[in-house]
Amino acid sequence: MQSSELISEYIVFSSCSISGKTMFHKWDTVTHSICPVQIVIFHMISKKRTSLESYSSLCLAYTPFTAKLAPRHLWSKPQLGRKPQKTTRFGSDPTVKATWRFIRSWIAQNHKLYYTYVLVCAFGVYQFWWYSVVGYYQRRNHHRSLEYAILKEKEWLLIKPKEEEEEEEEEVPAAEGGEAASTGGDAEEE
Repeated sequence: MQSSELISEYIVFSSCSISGKTMFHKWDTVTHSICPVQIVIFHMISKKRTSLESYSSLCLAYTPFTAKLAPRHLWSKPQLGRKPQKTTRFGSDPTVKATWRFIRSWIAQNHKLYYTYVLVCAFGVYQFWWYSVVGYYQRRNHHRSLEYAILKEKEWLLIKPKEEEEEEEEEVPAAEGGEAASTGGDAEEE
């Protein structure tokens, strides 16, 4: 058998000029399937024709593709067909799916509705974060607010004890003859 006849038994899959290796496919009689074979090529393109025996001595690496795999009875082949959708329990709810279908079919096709939807979503995000951050701060620090101070001031005015009115003598200036004039002068000067 000539090398050209040998080449006709294989189907060239790909070639690599750097390593000199070419990938071939060969019919495997044991598994009755096409088996990729890796052959190192040195004299394949040479002018001289070689026999099958001499060419097989040139095949330095014969590596079936299935050699690295598990035994055939342990193979698990994926089932062909549509696989179930990977979602959360919330996302698989029919109402949620219908809502997304409505948004896709009606809102996303209508420009005014779509931009209204975008603004509503932006407003919702803003409100969520405002109440989460600023509202949290306000709830924890209500005792520092101005409203709380005004409320406490009103409560204090209601419960504050009444002051006893003492009759204090008002000091009369010395020219009118008050206490300072009767003593004859300032006590500090003495």
